[in-house]
Amino acid sequence: MSVIQIADATSEILIDVAHAPLYLSCWRGQLSVDVVTQLFEFSHEVAQAALDSMTRVAYVNHVDDVQRPSSDVRRTVTELSLELARSGRREPTVGSWQIICNPLIRGVLTALTWVSSKMVDGRIVSSWEHGITEAVAALEDAGQQLPLGAEIDASRYLFPHPSEQVPRRANGAC
Repeated sequence: MSVIQIADATSEILIDVAHAPLYLSCWRGQLSVDVVTQLFEFSHEVAQAALDSMTRVAYVNHVDDVQRPSSDVRRTVTELSLELARSGRREPTVGSWQIICNPLIRGVLTALTWVSSKMVDGRIVSSWEHGITEAVAALEDAGQQLPLGAEIDASRYLFPHPSEQVPRRANGAC
């Protein structure tokens, strides 16, 4: 199966890994500290594998269906991000693209990036096609091609339908 699920009772993040080093995800519900922590662990594993194989990675995240994060989740994201920054680890990511379909929310987040680029992680786009097209171009600009079998038609991409067959990550394991 090409989708990994990080989930608890209130939220889930599904990650389509079929096009690696391009990772496509769909976020839903009220994120918890546990789900965010597992996402950071997954991202760390991807980054370490990319560094070991001298490859680059990109992320396209559909975040329209996630609710406003709690203060505990925001604090956890801040702490884990600072910890990563302090580690001095080289980052193999060429970028991340956040799909936000609601034009009002997209406008607010775009305005925040004008105030400070650090207020919003990555670029804000309106569709899978837009995000995938830009992410693939960024990978190619960095000298990274999608491997045979991982090619993707951005204009036809549909996120895989979740099912009970999706493997869950428990305590950092797939």
